[in-house]
Amino acid sequence: MRVTQQMITDRSTANLSSAMDRLLRLQTQMSSGRRLQQPSDDLTGVTRALAYRQTLVNLDQYQSNVDRGKSGLSTVEQGPASANTLLVSAREKVTSLANDNYDATARQSAALSAINTRLAASVSASVGRLLGPLTKGRVEKPSGYPT
Repeated sequence: MRVTQQMITDRSTANLSSAMDRLLRLQTQMSSGRRLQQPSDDLTGVTRALAYRQTLVNLDQYQSNVDRGKSGLSTVEQGPASANTLLVSAREKVTSLANDNYDATARQSAALSAINTRLAASVSASVGRLLGPLTKGRVEKPSGYPT
């Protein structure tokens, strides 16, 4: 087969064009920091990238669930501890008021004080449980609500 000057020129032009296309693709990848610019670049790679992204989303959700569970557990654990502290202080007050130095009015005011303290602690814990979702951004404002 005879090689003509036109064939050499055509082949050289095709090779230069192919090299320029590869260079442009590599420069685009370098500047954007992404190997996959569009789904047609590599279908298998895009599928893997989407699977990895979904795995990362699932792991973030799992971590969020773990953190929320730990927070709830620590809140639940604080209840008995605070109740125990209140009971110990109430016992100390009752023991100190049990002698004859205090009259019935002093004993009654100490009992009311202990009840009010426990009631305030219970209300505070209940309000925290009720308002917890509002402070974590899980409740959306109604439409038309002024900002």
